[in-house]
Amino acid sequence: MASFVSVPLKTSGEVDLRAPLKKFIIRQFGKELVNEQALNEFNRLRTNVATKQLDKHDAALDLLMRYYDQLTAVEMKLPMTENEIRIQFTWRDAFDRGSLFGRLKKTICSAMFERVCVLFNIAAMMSQLACMKNLDSDEGLKSAAKYFQQSAGLFTYLADNVVVLLQQQATPDMFVESLQAYSIVMMAQAQETFLKKSQRDKMKATVIAKLAAQTSDFYSDALKACQTTIVRQLLEQLDQDWIPLVAGKQSLYLGLAEYQLSVIAHQGKMIGEEISRLKHADELLTATETRSGLMILDKELHQKIKRAHDAIKKDNDFIYHEMVPDIANLPPIGRATIAKPIAPDFKQPMSKNFVDLFDNLLPMVIHDAMATYSGRASEVVTMEIGRLREQTALLNAALVSLNLPAAVEECGGSELPQSVVDNAARVQELGGILKLEQTINELPDCLLRNKEILDESVRLLGEERSADDEMRSKFTTRWTRMSSAQLTQPLCSDITKYQTIISNATQADQTVRDKFNKARQGMILLSKPLNELKAAIPAAGNSAGVKTSPAAEQLRGLMRDVDNIKASRDRLELELKDTDNASEMKSKFMSALGEEVNMADLSEQSMDVVYGPLREKVSTSIHQQEELLNTIQSTNERFLSETGGSATSQRDEVLNNLSAAFTTFDDLTKHLNEGTKFYVDLTELLLRLQNKVQDFIYARKTEKDEHIRDIQSHIASPTPLTTAAAAAQQPPPPDRSAPPARPTQPPPPQQQQQQQ
Repeated sequence: MASFVSVPLKTSGEVDLRAPLKKFIIRQFGKELVNEQALNEFNRLRTNVATKQLDKHDAALDLLMRYYDQLTAVEMKLPMTENEIRIQFTWRDAFDRGSLFGRLKKTICSAMFERVCVLFNIAAMMSQLACMKNLDSDEGLKSAAKYFQQSAGLFTYLADNVVVLLQQQATPDMFVESLQAYSIVMMAQAQETFLKKSQRDKMKATVIAKLAAQTSDFYSDALKACQTTIVRQLLEQLDQDWIPLVAGKQSLYLGLAEYQLSVIAHQGKMIGEEISRLKHADELLTATETRSGLMILDKELHQKIKRAHDAIKKDNDFIYHEMVPDIANLPPIGRATIAKPIAPDFKQPMSKNFVDLFDNLLPMVIHDAMATYSGRASEVVTMEIGRLREQTALLNAALVSLNLPAAVEECGGSELPQSVVDNAARVQELGGILKLEQTINELPDCLLRNKEILDESVRLLGEERSADDEMRSKFTTRWTRMSSAQLTQPLCSDITKYQTIISNATQADQTVRDKFNKARQGMILLSKPLNELKAAIPAAGNSAGVKTSPAAEQLRGLMRDVDNIKASRDRLELELKDTDNASEMKSKFMSALGEEVNMADLSEQSMDVVYGPLREKVSTSIHQQEELLNTIQSTNERFLSETGGSATSQRDEVLNNLSAAFTTFDDLTKHLNEGTKFYVDLTELLLRLQNKVQDFIYARKTEKDEHIRDIQSHIASPTPLTTAAAAAQQPPPPDRSAPPARPTQPPPPQQQQQQQ
């Protein structure tokens, strides 16, 4: 006699994983990393596992395990959640056989929910495979025991963690009390296989008695678990009669234990104890037949017990005349527990055949760490370049105030200083004031384009939130899906960030225009032909003093030092911009994955190593400028003393204005080139955000329509099971340490509606 029960598999509907995953990969990683073959294989794997009837075969179990492993691996890289890649996973209750209005089901946009349901099916498939093993062979018994224990371990893990993992109530088949019941039943059946093995190996009666008594205890616990309201209503929908079977085995194996101890009593000539135990064993076997009918009838054992009881009772009546003690006064039967839940090891793939289809993608934790490092590096580069440019601007302003280098250039009359000639040539080479003004005038259009994109995203989210609020007001407590306000928090945070960026850009654009207008007249002069520029500058007086002044010669040398500092800063700025250790950081982050290493600390340490020397160069350049300016000022004072101020004040004023205008032109040209690139990059980021918003809106609309249909069908035909499920209260998960999912990454809380 051997009759076991198994847990049915959950079923799901078709889901297209390819399109949303492809969109996310393109948006997050780039089009070049899209692997169509991997996407198709992943989608096919899901279809075979979740929507088709699986054969009760080891190959089917491996298929489930491979899909679970792939889900675990891909969850780190492609976050299928409410707030990221919104894919609706719908799973039906494993026990619900449905009605005219459909089956009890649950829909959540969460890969964690998908993983939990697949893990449920792995445990269920293990229970089914165990039931199919040949118990007449040692190999069959060993395999069945392993599968039952593994199944019990998985159901125990789910019972301990399902509330934490899902953050909401699932279908009744995955209530904590339901999962605990499955685990206890699997444990009882595992213990039973070990008992069968002991009988097959003809072990001592004391060993068999202890194993049998423990098996009876397990089935007693299983019976209690199966008789709770929710579990009983679940089991009533099955063809298998769990409760009669479990109840029958509870008495059967206690009867077997009593029989084995009666054999020991017979060998020890303890006639009274033998009769008492045989009588109790007979009563228990009779109870087994009453409880389970023909399901687990063991006529051979029962007849053996009856014959032994009748024979020894007859001998005692005529020969021994020993007093028969009450069964309650006999020594208790010892217990021997062999079966234990085999806890899942999530640190390793469940399937030996698992190969990650998306091994070309970085885990999101690495991708985020790289993005954070890149952002921090950009901040450092921007800050150091800003320091250089600020000091250069101060240097230029100081030189303008001293009319340098024009004041020491050897020219007389109406001749132009060489620095003015060079500046004019540079301005005209870059397109002059017309080109600069054209670029400035294009800024408002770039700004408006970005603002329109962002405003459209705000409008779409506002309309979706209003529609959700309207449905929540209409259906009240039946509208159980997560509110738009909760789901759109990350999107709203991004929008607020970009609104701040656009506001700052607006102010920056106005600053650029103010600087341009202030230096406009000087830029106009520098954009003219040399003869017109020469005519616009007052003639110089006698330059003899400039030629013979020792201080003038020293100032000319100092101006060459100024040029050298500016050239070195240009090189340093390029070095800062070109510094890229992304490949090195990727290797470091990958090595740190899975270890107790703080990514932020690792990032800062690497930042110091890479950018520390460059920061030092910037500081050195600034210190050199301070010393150079002090020397220039003291030398210029001697120069003025020696020459008595050879240039007229009117000429000085014009040259100063031209020098300041060139400095402004040069600065604005650099800033506008960077500003144009900034707006192009911002447009790309805002379009990505808009695509995310549009995907979110589409998914929510589809979800809303299905939710409305489910609510209406539930109103039309509420079932006893759904009513009981709604009223049931799940106990909190036991206070025990559960192994984390491989690899450790706490799931974000997800909430979605229960579709009935």
